[in-house]
Amino acid sequence: MITWVFDEGSFVPSTKITQEDVYSIVTDYIGKPIAAYNGVGNLVWEVEYDIYGNIRSQTKGEQHFMPFRYQGQYEDAELDGLMYNRFRYYDGNRGMYISQDPIGLAGNNPNIYGYVSGRVDASKVWGISTISHLLFPVFTTSPPNHLFFCG
Repeated sequence: MITWVFDEGSFVPSTKITQEDVYSIVTDYIGKPIAAYNGVGNLVWEVEYDIYGNIRSQTKGEQHFMPFRYQGQYEDAELDGLMYNRFRYYDGNRGMYISQDPIGLAGNNPNIYGYVSGRVDASKVWGISTISHLLFPVFTTSPPNHLFFCG
């Protein structure tokens, strides 16, 4: 059995727990796992990605040690090269989704197989178009440090 621990409020993996060991996961600035260390601090897995989320080079460990790619993407070991985004499949070899965005054209994207719009450094954890352009932040002092959105 494998237990995954994610950073609070995100899809960024931080720990992998197995019967054999506990592994600390190192991620890049957008939350992609790039390395893992075992309980005594030895490097056990390390990769570099291309711009489409494919593993470009692997210097340590087995590819399937870490099934996560971009935030919210889970590599399907049975479907080589496909990542699952909870609502649709992404093909890293083609650099595109092969499943339609489930909200169709309601996301203001004329390409229902396209990427979610926005900054390239932003995460698209659900793999679907967003309606965040309809929301605006509301800051509050109660409870402290919380940000709410209204729309």
